[in-house]
Amino acid sequence: MKILFWIRKAKKNKVNTSPLYCRITVEGVRSPDFSTSVRVNPTEWNAKAQKIDGNSDSVKIRNSKLSTIKNRLDLIYLDLETKQVHFSARTIYDIYFGKKKDISFSEAIEMYQNYKTKTVKKESTKDKIKSLLKNISSYSSKNGLSSKIIHEISPSDIENMLFYFSQQLNNKGKKWSNDHIAKHLGHIKGVFKYCIKFGYMSSTNRIDFVEWHKDKPKDLIYLTSEELARLENFESVERLERIKDVFLFACYTGLSYSDLKKLSDDDFFTGIDGRKWLSISRQKTENPVKLPLIQRAVNIIDKYGGLGKLPILTNQKYNAYLKEIDTICKINKELTTHVARKTFCVMALNVWDVPIETVSAMAGHKKIQTTQKYYLTVLEKKISRDMQKVL
Repeated sequence: MKILFWIRKAKKNKVNTSPLYCRITVEGVRSPDFSTSVRVNPTEWNAKAQKIDGNSDSVKIRNSKLSTIKNRLDLIYLDLETKQVHFSARTIYDIYFGKKKDISFSEAIEMYQNYKTKTVKKESTKDKIKSLLKNISSYSSKNGLSSKIIHEISPSDIENMLFYFSQQLNNKGKKWSNDHIAKHLGHIKGVFKYCIKFGYMSSTNRIDFVEWHKDKPKDLIYLTSEELARLENFESVERLERIKDVFLFACYTGLSYSDLKKLSDDDFFTGIDGRKWLSISRQKTENPVKLPLIQRAVNIIDKYGGLGKLPILTNQKYNAYLKEIDTICKINKELTTHVARKTFCVMALNVWDVPIETVSAMAGHKKIQTTQKYYLTVLEKKISRDMQKVL
């Protein structure tokens, strides 16, 4: 940002003083010029130093006023920079004068998207947000919401949008899930919070009262010890044998498909306890994870001559072959790496008696509450079993 004080000589008065004006420039774009309410004799003004020459009390007072203006503008600029939001010289000008520019719903969505693009790190997350906002913008355009001023959008407008979403079909011909619709509502509320935060509407946000119930938690699908043993003993053609090994490795480590795909020999090391460990960064959460390996996982690595040589196919082929294995083994559960990940956590909590804090760390969950949420039933069974020993 560049702040320029300049003398407007054309407005000289009878005592030969002219007003000083201020101009803000950000990335080559100017704000409207505004008066500083400071007047100066053109012979006193030092344009290079951006101050009035002299040591009189009058000069000191007027220079102090200019410094105050500059400091206020600098603080506004630094605040916007810290928040990593899209802004212009006009934004700083409006904030300085306490103006609240009326913006349309479509403008608010665009500004919010720019904000999320700057603040969200993962490209996959950015793409998901972009897709959700595209649905919101598309509905708004077709139903006259785009041109509405942001504070004119009513809760009923948003409720009608959510109901419309509930009638839409996904690419599998099924209606959108409540969880998917709730994600849209979360970002709609995000748009309004953004506008409140940056002064485009008052702090009263009626949209906060709009709710959309989420789906009930799905049943936890995992392999029992007996099903896992059946899979371990399964023998078939090399094509399915290799897929079985990758799936079992996921069951022994709790790694997702995206984590498995990026494994390399550099992730494999010997820990201070003499055991083999993995050191990775989770693809989904970017959380660093250090994971001690059970011997069955190490055996699979040795079988293929290294961690980086595990036979990882495309996700589509991998899931197709898993269906074949499921049919042959008669497990009757849709085998996926997600099921393998659940199996690892259940086994760790309920069979290997690993504390939930450790399981949460190995699974790469950001919060232990995530582990508790998804494995509450398993934990209840473990607690019951443990207390039976006491009683």
